[in-house]
Amino acid sequence: MLKIINRLFREITLWFKLEHKNIVPLWGVADGFGSLPALVAPWLENGALTGYLRREHERLSYNEKFALVWSISYLTTICMLRSL
Repeated sequence: MLKIINRLFREITLWFKLEHKNIVPLWGVADGFGSLPALVAPWLENGALTGYLRREHERLSYNEKFALVWSISYLTTICMLRSL
């Protein structure tokens, strides 16, 4: 359990540092909802990315798709740099 908590703490720390218009900000952390802390973020009207893409992929413009890829690239780069 300690390993899980340490990993979660690293993820929370990283998420707080992310700044990108297409990455949901982490507003905070709350406890009392189970054995692990709850991560608090804004409500996403369109849901998570996977569900949004399932519903909207055919309607997205080239520019919207590119913006999503750029956002994922940003997040992947940050995660890779963190692991160095």
